[in-house]
Amino acid sequence: MSAPADQDVTPQLLPGASGWDPDGTLTATRRADRDAVPFGRVGPAVEVAGLVRFAPVMLKVPITDEDLEGIDPASVRVLRRLPGGGATLVEASGAVPGLGHAWAVVTEPGTYEAFGLPLDPVAQQLVEGAAAGGPVVDDGALDTVPSLREAVAADLVATDPEGRLFAEVPRGEGGGIAPAPLPGGITEQELLTTVRDTTRDRTPEQRLLAGSAETVARLTRALPGVPASASWWMYHRDVEHSGVVSDSHIDLTTVGRLRPRYRLPLDGPVVSVPAIVDNTIYVGVGNSRRALAGRGGTLYAIDLLTGRTRTQFTFNTPPLGGSRQGLAGIACTPSVVDGRVYFSGQDGKLYCLDAQTLAPVWVTDMRHADPAHQQPVTHQVNAEGWCSPLVVNGRVYVGWGESESNTFGFFYCLDAATGDVVWLFCTTLFPGVTDNVPNVVPRSVVGMPLPPQFVAADDPPVRGGSPWSSVAYDAVTDRVVVGTGNVLPQHALPQPKYSLGVLSLDARTGGSPRFFQPSNADNYRPDDSDCDVAASPLIYTAGGRRIVALGSKNGSFFLLDAATLEPLARRQLLPRAGGNGGFPGDRGRRLRWVDPREVENGQVSTENFYGTFSCPVVHAGLGRLFVGVGGFEFGGKHPGIDSATTGFLRALDWTDLTDAWLTRVGPDRVSRYVVPSPPLYTTQGEAGFSSPVLVNDVVLMSTSRPATYAFDSATGMPVWQAPGFGPQVPNSFTLGPAVYGDFVAVGSANLGLLAYSL
Repeated sequence: MSAPADQDVTPQLLPGASGWDPDGTLTATRRADRDAVPFGRVGPAVEVAGLVRFAPVMLKVPITDEDLEGIDPASVRVLRRLPGGGATLVEASGAVPGLGHAWAVVTEPGTYEAFGLPLDPVAQQLVEGAAAGGPVVDDGALDTVPSLREAVAADLVATDPEGRLFAEVPRGEGGGIAPAPLPGGITEQELLTTVRDTTRDRTPEQRLLAGSAETVARLTRALPGVPASASWWMYHRDVEHSGVVSDSHIDLTTVGRLRPRYRLPLDGPVVSVPAIVDNTIYVGVGNSRRALAGRGGTLYAIDLLTGRTRTQFTFNTPPLGGSRQGLAGIACTPSVVDGRVYFSGQDGKLYCLDAQTLAPVWVTDMRHADPAHQQPVTHQVNAEGWCSPLVVNGRVYVGWGESESNTFGFFYCLDAATGDVVWLFCTTLFPGVTDNVPNVVPRSVVGMPLPPQFVAADDPPVRGGSPWSSVAYDAVTDRVVVGTGNVLPQHALPQPKYSLGVLSLDARTGGSPRFFQPSNADNYRPDDSDCDVAASPLIYTAGGRRIVALGSKNGSFFLLDAATLEPLARRQLLPRAGGNGGFPGDRGRRLRWVDPREVENGQVSTENFYGTFSCPVVHAGLGRLFVGVGGFEFGGKHPGIDSATTGFLRALDWTDLTDAWLTRVGPDRVSRYVVPSPPLYTTQGEAGFSSPVLVNDVVLMSTSRPATYAFDSATGMPVWQAPGFGPQVPNSFTLGPAVYGDFVAVGSANLGLLAYSL
């Protein structure tokens, strides 16, 4: 197709890793084609001029579907023409068809052109053979090329597990599968003439292939490559929730080669991030059809390379025994440690399974008193496990409760070998004390004769404060950290300890509590009250200081001292018109369409839906944090984000939380990122409910569209978009990605488990 009338077809030069803005110093101009367009070219040729050499900048060139007809998008690379003839390859370059642009990191003036290899496998082999100097089809075999192309096309469709190709390929006579069109609409004869012409230099796409031969060879050696060090064994990869992957070939030069491998529908919605260990994906479903009456959960162990289910474990949740949110299965990331798999269930139990067989090793009841495991608490309501467990130093750390169900919340430490409770900590403050101590249980929930290490006390005056987030561990301070929810009844901040905040405990004893709760000034709106800290904490070191970083449903983001939880920096991430960008004292005008108040049962709700629910990821080399922004859709009334003003991904300085990507203020006085738009600010309701991941120099981010993107961590340039597995249901839970070597796995409530790899 041609470019839409409203599409900007002007090439752009955008700030690169240096932070230098080339605007006004360099120019990027479309070159008019005086001759025929070279075979395999994608989009226009662009002339970059202004300086002899310069710091890296991003060249962004608009392209259309018509430009990519007959081209394999994953093969697209940008060439720079040399003044005396010939060209050089820009390794850090590619195309993002879904977003309509090609891109390249450039440092010199010259003419830049994007080229790609044929989408048709037979044509691509012809080009590869010519580039390698090998034989091409001779004259006698010319007649076999059309039939071979048709046969290969039909075979690809027949073996496509998702039917993605079947709906897209052209049809020939009698409905037969026709081969993919050739670049530029040329014929087989013209293709053969092009690749066999030895009187001139090799074609640009041959030069492209030869220039990236080293990269191709490296990838070939790597696949189905998984480095021995690869592991995504718990939520956000490690005990600090760093979300950083370096043992992967995925980077700016290769990310465009990520391709769909398989989609597994599974027997229920995936509402959690997978774990991947020893070439096995461990992922649970929220409501498993394998369970009795569809009430329960199934944990799958899936072969990473093939997508085949190796084994599964299903549990049944009794009638009326699921969560308030309608889940009866698994809504957390498993932890896979020392041959065992640990996960929380919406049936109120904590499970430990054998990693090979998924046979139960132990199961501890966290909803009802379990004398066999020294778990003394009985909840009178359906307390359930949302918290992804942390397993470290032979212990399991997990939160339990359910604030809105009017029960007490608890933070637990259990023996990883037996499931026995080592200590517990009640997350609502007992009367007459400044801080709780471990192993004190409210009298009303004591469900058995108390073992010697526990004592009963009068009930706290409020209930709730349940741990919502996953648990992080700081080995330097030997402390565990978790985010907590509201108490009942709710009211304006401050609320009683240890609700709506961050709780840190001594990992060995459960004592010496540290606690931070946002202030009312941190809220986006003054009447906010249900502003849980459901986002999981990240722990990292900057400037010799250990820091806890996390956000809140109220839209604010915080940096806290890991030892004391004293605030070091804070910022409101939801946009305002004018002001100082959401820092304390911001006098900017709140936007009425951002996190509007909803009416529930005739009353105005003060719950927040537009803040951050995701765990940040840290880039130590750049000194940056990347944060997903946006909440969940509430009853179809609002999408959880105001896409026109709020980016679903934020890039922040890791010490003061200033924006790390270029921003500009629009006519509405709202500051927005320049480079990653689109996809930011583009799709209504596209929220960053999931957690971003850093893989070498790219940031991977899944959204509620559902979609998965890759951004250049330095500039924000979108460098890849996951091809869809369709059909897609907007505003769904889409959680991940989990990255394991050269593989990317994403869980989707509507699409199941999605896998991509180089």
